[in-house]
Amino acid sequence: MEIAGIPVEITRKHIRHAYLRVKRLTGTVALSVPWTMNNATISRFVQEKADWIERQLAKPVPAAHTADRTFAGSDTMIVWGQAYRLELRTGTRYAIALSGDTAVMTAPKNSTADRCDAFVREWIRALLMAEAAPLLARWEAATGLKASGFRTRDMKTRWGTCNTKTGLLWFSLQLAKFPVECLNYVVLHELLHLAERSHGKRFYALLSHYMPDWKHWKSLLDGRQPRAED
Repeated sequence: MEIAGIPVEITRKHIRHAYLRVKRLTGTVALSVPWTMNNATISRFVQEKADWIERQLAKPVPAAHTADRTFAGSDTMIVWGQAYRLELRTGTRYAIALSGDTAVMTAPKNSTADRCDAFVREWIRALLMAEAAPLLARWEAATGLKASGFRTRDMKTRWGTCNTKTGLLWFSLQLAKFPVECLNYVVLHELLHLAERSHGKRFYALLSHYMPDWKHWKSLLDGRQPRAED
């Protein structure tokens, strides 16, 4: 839907309030709304936020999404293609909360940089697994293929891998820095290797059949840290 000249991706969910997210990496705006919210209300909501949206889209995309940065010493966290300014606070336990364009991390007093890094890594792992699970289930239903499961790890040379003997899929933690559509592409890519091991004509024909716009999402990953998945 285009509202006030702004293309908006609208997703209806079982939620009570509307949530707006600007994805500067792709230049798109995502809006999650309750099932009962009508189009007129959606339009008014976006129009009220139009100035803020334009300011966010005008900001340069930080180079941080291409780097393997740890928490210590960095000032930006990239989650699903959106940059968040990191703000560290002292608390009773480790936690991360995303609000607007800020990522607030609480950590116990005297926490070390290594402990903070480890917590961020596991927080990202949980985030990625929560997103990947329903995507994999959806593609398994669509393709008729069945993975034995999936895991995540901080891979530096692959976005994902598929063990065609065991049926186990692996996804790079680095994918959490990119729009979730990129993860969706990698999930399908690796699952299709259960039907076709090589990157031949049949493989890409299958990929195009199930995801006609896969080249767009692959292009966002090309040239970034890990190389194309095998």
